[in-house]
Amino acid sequence: MKASETKRANLSSRDDSILMLQKSLVDVILDGPEATNNPNALDGLEDAIQERLRALRPPKSSQEFAAFLDSLSPQEIEAERQRLEKIELAELEADLEHVRAKRFEAIRVERTDADLTAKALADFLSVCSPSYTGRLKKSFPPLTLKSTATQIKRFVEHDCGKKDITLGGRHSYFGCIRAFMNWSYSPASGLGLNPADNPILWYKGPKRDKKIMPSQDEQSIHLLMRAAGEQKDKLKAKRDKAFLALASDSGGRLSALFNIRQSDILWDRHLIKAVEKRKKEVYFTFGKVSEMLLKEWLAMFNPNGDSIWGFNSKYGLSSMLRRLEKKTGVKCNCHTFRRGFASFLSDQGVDLKHIKELGNWESLEMAEHYTKSRVFQHSLAHYKSPMDWLMDADNGPQKVANGSKKLGHQDSNLGSRIQSPLSYR
Repeated sequence: MKASETKRANLSSRDDSILMLQKSLVDVILDGPEATNNPNALDGLEDAIQERLRALRPPKSSQEFAAFLDSLSPQEIEAERQRLEKIELAELEADLEHVRAKRFEAIRVERTDADLTAKALADFLSVCSPSYTGRLKKSFPPLTLKSTATQIKRFVEHDCGKKDITLGGRHSYFGCIRAFMNWSYSPASGLGLNPADNPILWYKGPKRDKKIMPSQDEQSIHLLMRAAGEQKDKLKAKRDKAFLALASDSGGRLSALFNIRQSDILWDRHLIKAVEKRKKEVYFTFGKVSEMLLKEWLAMFNPNGDSIWGFNSKYGLSSMLRRLEKKTGVKCNCHTFRRGFASFLSDQGVDLKHIKELGNWESLEMAEHYTKSRVFQHSLAHYKSPMDWLMDADNGPQKVANGSKKLGHQDSNLGSRIQSPLSYR
């Protein structure tokens, strides 16, 4: 083989390798997972291919091929350049058309997804509670109905529309997003989305600390009632004491207690008809003390068909409870009264099913969750320190201080003195 033919073969082999490398890069990006949902990546690939096309136009002039080009005739050089350009130009132009088609499709899908999400969000906000509106409008966008579970998790745990958000705030965002996604992927939305494709199914929400939640007991209620009665304004004192008594007796939610009208109170049956969340009508019960305090309050205040508490919104009641909390140091909100209500009934041996109905919980599991707030305190009443018991049994700490040898002589008597935990019942 002539030297010129060998060099021509080397030139052809080198450019074929460049072609294969370029084509591999195109294939990786086109077939990658981000191809259909990342128009920016496709824009960059299109620019790279166009730059490569422009590089084909001028004749090759690198030092690597200088000697080889000098050995060839002008006709041979032009024929070789045209051959390589024709091969690479055809493949790159085909790749460019492929990239453009993919890019246009990605933009079309993105716009369609955004329009679908906007329509679904408007429909959902028209039928859901107004409390969802603010958080969902901050979440969609950047999220859409086609967002992945990873994208939702990243938004909830790192963004949430604002900085320095608490864990409880993140849970509120997650709850709103979950409600919207579940509705959108259900037949009720009319969007025709497959429920199995719902990305929220793969994200369980941010992990929250398992704290011991506060609840009211006999002592804390007594402190709150005394603080309410010590107010200089006797009208407010009557109102606050009546509300505290009713919250303790009924375990009602804040919105339900606020919405009570005078006509809703069935005095002869000791029942109150109220409206809870999702416009659900429920009944609350109350005792004789609450009846007395309510009648004293209503004898001094005429609600004129409005809420019996004289506030324009439920936040007036919240403010009143916070004021009592600040004065007494006792955690005071309607949820602490609900936990105390459930725990008190459980202490009295009331069946969990009846606790659920009396407190208007949706499930037995939720009712049981509310009864757990005072479980440790109740168990603590049965506790006695093993070391204290041992010292009492040995008539003081002197024998314990004598060491294990001294205790070893009494091993035969310990078995008769140790009681089973069941013996405390």
